[in-house]
Amino acid sequence: MVWLQLDGMRAAVDESGPADGPALVLLHGQGGDLHSWDELWTKLSSKHHVVRYDLRGYGNSTAVSGGVFSHADDLALLLDAMSLEACELAGVSMGGGIALNFALNYPERVRRLVLISPQILGWDWSEGWRTDWARLTDAVRAGEPCRGQAAVVGASAVRQHARVGRCREFASRDRQVCRAPVGGRSASARDARHRALARTEDPDAVAEWKAGR
Repeated sequence: MVWLQLDGMRAAVDESGPADGPALVLLHGQGGDLHSWDELWTKLSSKHHVVRYDLRGYGNSTAVSGGVFSHADDLALLLDAMSLEACELAGVSMGGGIALNFALNYPERVRRLVLISPQILGWDWSEGWRTDWARLTDAVRAGEPCRGQAAVVGASAVRQHARVGRCREFASRDRQVCRAPVGGRSASARDARHRALARTEDPDAVAEWKAGR
C-alpha cells in the first residue's frame, strides 16, 4: 500500500498485477474500504493492472481540507497521479454511484464500466428509505456499521445479532470481518455482510419493527 497526496486528501492506494495490463480501478461502498475487494483481488490482478483505494474519509484515506469536494474529481486526480489516462472502472453501492458520475463527467477516461447495485443521484427515494438511510449513515459515522445495517434490515436481524452475541461472530457466517474504526475514521464494513443480514427472515419481528419506526 502507498499513500498519494492529492488536492485535499491523502489517499491510501493499493495496486497489483502486470503494469502493462489493462488498468482496472475498484471503488468500494459506504461502510467499506479497499479491503471490500479482497476476495476478488488475486483473481482480477492475474490479468489486469488493478487499483483500489480508500475513498476520502474512509479507511486510511484522510481529508486534509474541509472544503467541498467530489469523489469523482478525486478519482480523476488519482488517475493523473498514477499516469493512467483511462481505465476500466467497477464500483459497488456508493462506489457504483461514483463510477457512474465519473463516467458522465470524464467519458474519455472510461473504457468499460461495471456497476454493482449503484447509488444513483437524482432518484426520488421514499420517506421511509430516507429515514432508514439516515440511521445507517449515523451508525457508520459512529464507527458501528453492523448496528446500522441491522437497523435497516429490521428487528429480525437485530434479534439474530443478539442471539449470536457479537457482530463479529454474526458476520463470520460469510467469513467477513467487522473492523474497528481506524484512528476515529469510518470503520471498515465488508459489503458482503448485507447478504448475511438479509438472509434472516422473521415476518412478525419485521412487522413489529415497522410499526415502531
